[in-house]
Amino acid sequence: MASSGKDDDVIRMEVVESLGNGLMRLLGQKRVVYRGVSRVVEVSALINNKDIDDGNRAKSSAFLDTKAQVIQ
Repeated sequence: MASSGKDDDVIRMEVVESLGNGLMRLLGQKRVVYRGVSRVVEVSALINNKDIDDGNRAKSSAFLDTKAQVIQ
């Protein structure tokens, strides 16, 4: 989803559900420009809490059951 030419991009997400066994559901939104049009993309993912570092960051490669949709 990074359209800025950077290798890494950041989406701020929040925990919306704790599922047990250390799994959490995260939800976040990011405004991106696609073909010159600004859009809002919503991302939902499961992650194991052991994959979140001390700075409360996680790599998207650790996401499980990822869903993304354009909402605007």
